[in-house]
Amino acid sequence: MKAACKASDLPEPLNDGLNLLVFRLKGKIVHREIHIGYHGEFRVDDRISFTPHNARFVVEPNSTLSNGERQFILLWKPPASSTSLAKATP
Repeated sequence: MKAACKASDLPEPLNDGLNLLVFRLKGKIVHREIHIGYHGEFRVDDRISFTPHNARFVVEPNSTLSNGERQFILLWKPPASSTSLAKATP
């Protein structure tokens, strides 16, 4: 069976300047966002590139923005081999 998206089988992400963020809750997609590289790299640090296999995050509420909207932060949930959480700041 051929993969629907060739990029999903690559060991390293493509460097096309775009990051597609898909937020799921209980297995259902609840939001999607395209993060454009112009706004900064979406990564924890220079040693970690996210792939569909290790890009797992917990969304937590943070402060309230000046326009009254709630700000959220993403906490990276590393694979089971690592137990600490690191903030991902785009």
